[in-house]
Amino acid sequence: AARAAAAWGGVGSVASGVANSPEAKLQRYSENIRTSARQLLELINDLLDLAKIEAGKIVLREEKVNVADVCEAMANFMRPLAQKKNIDLHVQIAPDMPLITTDAGRFQQILYNFLSNAIKFTPAEGAVTIAARREEPVGAGAEMEIGGGAVRVSITDTGPGISPED
Repeated sequence: AARAAAAWGGVGSVASGVANSPEAKLQRYSENIRTSARQLLELINDLLDLAKIEAGKIVLREEKVNVADVCEAMANFMRPLAQKKNIDLHVQIAPDMPLITTDAGRFQQILYNFLSNAIKFTPAEGAVTIAARREEPVGAGAEMEIGGGAVRVSITDTGPGISPED
């Protein structure tokens, strides 16, 4: 076993030889390629969405959406990523949340992007909170009016934030 470990780069122990075996390296490389491909696909899709928005060709598929369910689902989806960094992920949903009419896929995408950034830029031992509550509209003709009110979804974190200069 030591001879095999030495053949794989001069590693002095069997345990190190296993971690640096060709199979383990191949698995790490494969995972890196998969992760990079997923990130590239997300970037391409975002660019295509921007092009559609600029061309006025974006199609929204509006439907009734339960804000609490979407927020909980996205928090559950992102929780493993937060746990990897030892970040507490909290969900605070007001009990009187109405259904809203929106594009559920776009709403999820927005929450994903904000949650992903919050987790990415929050240091270990930090916290990220997704909250939703009813709110009075700010002005006449508020876009998200729902029975005389609006819904506010926010994501806050204990990360450094964006500097005032930026």
